[in-house]
Parts: sequence; structure tokens; C-alpha cells
Amino acid sequence: MIKNQFWQSLSQRRAFFRFLGAFALFNVGINRSRAESDFYIPGSFINFFLKNHFPIQKEWSFVKLELSNPELGFISKAQRLSLNTAMRVTLMDRKIFTGHAHCSSSFTYDEIKQSIKLMSPMIDQMNIDDFNEKETLLLQRMNFWVAKLLDGLTVYEFKPEEKSFLTKAPKKIIVENSGIRLFF
Repeated sequence: MIKNQFWQSLSQRRAFFRFLGAFALFNVGINRSRAESDFYIPGSFINFFLKNHFPIQKEWSFVKLELSNPELGFISKAQRLSLNTAMRVTLMDRKIFTGHAHCSSSFTYDEIKQSIKLMSPMIDQMNIDDFNEKETLLLQRMNFWVAKLLDGLTVYEFKPEEKSFLTKAPKKIIVENSGIRLFF
């Protein structure tokens, strides 16, 4: 009889602790699903997203521009993003130039698409191989075209499983040394 009471009380205690554990897990799940704290996106995730959405191309009547191999950097002191990308320029006479472009940009959060986008990028440096002095004017115009092509570029879009807890727009977005942190 004493043995049965011991096992019965032990099973009741286990059931009680299972209930408390389930309640605690349920409660934690609710807090996370509402995105009430901060959410960190590592730079490696962002760069993986970008690499899957490149190359990007734009063709105008006299030039075709292709950007590939992006690498996003994080400038925490200035709260800006930096983007290095390989560049290929094809002129209407089929002459092809290759090089690299580096820009820095502010960013914005698109609440409808739940994504982070570049906003008003500035070309800091552009290196194009085999450009002669005659083509320098084209290089100056390329700064404008590259900046225009990158303006509004989505650098990270939340995955469906991440969107489930983004019930509201972040109150604040901070660029850290190796990623982006959103505050809710």
C-alpha cells in the first residue's frame, strides 16, 4: 500500500512538472512568436541571401551593366551598409569591360515585403580594367547607373518561417559589426 502511494504520488509529481514544463515552453513560444525582443541577422545569412539573388543586370540603349559576386559589409559607426561587387560593362559596340564597384548605403525596412533594402547608395570607388582617358567620361556616368541599379536593392527578405513572428515593423534597426539587429 505504501509502495502504491509512493508511485502514485511520484506519477502525480511528474505529471505536475510536465504540465509546468509545457506551460513554460508554451509561454516562451508566445513571446518569440510576437517578436517582442530583438532579432539578430548575421552577416553570413545576409550575404548568402544576396549571392542567391545575383547577378543583377540592367540594359540601357547604349550600355549593359551586370553586377555579380556581392559581399555586404557592415559599418556600425556610421550605421551604413557597404557593398562590394564585381561588375561587367558591355557597350553597344560590344566592347566589354570588367571591374569592381564599392558603395556605401543607408537602408530602409519595407514593411509590406518584410525586407531590408538599400537606400540612396553612393559609389565610393569603381575600378574598371582597361579604361583609357577617352572612356573616363563613361566611368563618371557609370557611377550614376550603378547607384541607380543598387537603389532599392533587397539585401535581406525574411523567410516564411521568420515572417510568422514579425507581426509588426521593427521600431529600430541597428547595423552591428557583423550583422543587423532589429528591435521590436
